[in-house]
Amino acid sequence: MRREGLKVDVCRSGSAAIALTLLIAAETVYAEPVGRWWSGWGMGVTEYGFTKDDRNRLLISCDPHGETNVSVLIGGRSPKPRSIVVFNVNGQTIQWEASAIGDLKTGSHVQSSYYYALIDEIRRGNGSLRILFDARSVSFPLKGSARELPSDPCPSDFGK
Repeated sequence: MRREGLKVDVCRSGSAAIALTLLIAAETVYAEPVGRWWSGWGMGVTEYGFTKDDRNRLLISCDPHGETNVSVLIGGRSPKPRSIVVFNVNGQTIQWEASAIGDLKTGSHVQSSYYYALIDEIRRGNGSLRILFDARSVSFPLKGSARELPSDPCPSDFGK
């Protein structure tokens, strides 16, 4: 079968597709709001956190059928496995050992205590939260945290 009269300007349509791709790629897309405390839900997982930019964030993730954990990113890096992550908030210091993959688990009694203490301190704070690990640090303001973090947070893995 021969088609006549069908002519496609590949150069013009290809240029438009490339321009559209570059425009989309040039935009930085965040899954969560930047510069404020936020909460969200998707695919059965509840999340809370603060995203300063694409390289600095705190994420509390609650999966009722999986894990409840905390992850931190400073300067684009997660804590090294088994390193100590230090949270300074409201004059309190919480020192929490990172897991083998660099997140903060909530499965033991001690880890569960850290989890609930961290959320309580963040909710009632009005200054800033400072996080330190591996010779890196970042600070997040606490304004708006009580509005986004629940007073009755999802259970730790120790509590499930």
